[in-house]
Amino acid sequence: MFPFFRQINPFIEQFVSFLVGEKCYLCGQMGSFICESCFLKLPFVRGHTCIKCLTPIQGADLNNNLICGECLVNPPHFKQVYAPFWYDDKLKDLIHDIKFRQKYYYITKIFTPIRERVSNFFNGLDLKKSFIVPVPLSRGRKITRGYNQSHLIAKELSKIIKIPVLNNYLIKTKELMPMMTLSREERFKNIKGAFSVAKKNSVDTIILVDDIITTTATVREASYVLKKGGCNEIYVFALCRAKN
Repeated sequence: MFPFFRQINPFIEQFVSFLVGEKCYLCGQMGSFICESCFLKLPFVRGHTCIKCLTPIQGADLNNNLICGECLVNPPHFKQVYAPFWYDDKLKDLIHDIKFRQKYYYITKIFTPIRERVSNFFNGLDLKKSFIVPVPLSRGRKITRGYNQSHLIAKELSKIIKIPVLNNYLIKTKELMPMMTLSREERFKNIKGAFSVAKKNSVDTIILVDDIITTTATVREASYVLKKGGCNEIYVFALCRAKN
């Protein structure tokens, strides 16, 4: 598709929705992007999970302070991961529309009904000297796609928790093989050395933002680089977490 039509199509779709009304993305019912019935069925992250990386864990202790084997053997440089949704069939098409089909405006729509949930997670954190940093795309990938979905997610998060986005602070330094085609082990090798910080500086807290967390390879490597760059504490936010 020519770049002009790739950019104009989203505006046409939004204009049509404005004229005829919004349809539920999941069931097609008129009214809102996610109707009330479908919202209640969304795969919200629940159950026992690792307090570090959000990996599901079978069993529980009295305090629910569970740490997965991966985080015990290889402690991450981030303090905690938060994602409102599990990455399952209900949301896969939505995320793929956002990433690959120019439906980037769906990001604002999916945030609308979860603003309070997102805000509540960050309420207990001291974020006075904090910044939001999106996971960057390589230059080539961004030119091809036209936008970085993680940056757009970061902007929506910024509106909710009132913390500025520090764009172009974390930089992608090389083109990578598409992660979705790789095994777990290959993903960790692929991402090694992929990031750098634009300028080393002492930063109190960074909230690192990505769209999906699967193996944690990307956010582990990015957090490691941010820590080396002078950040004291790192939290991770993503729309979805894969159950692996």
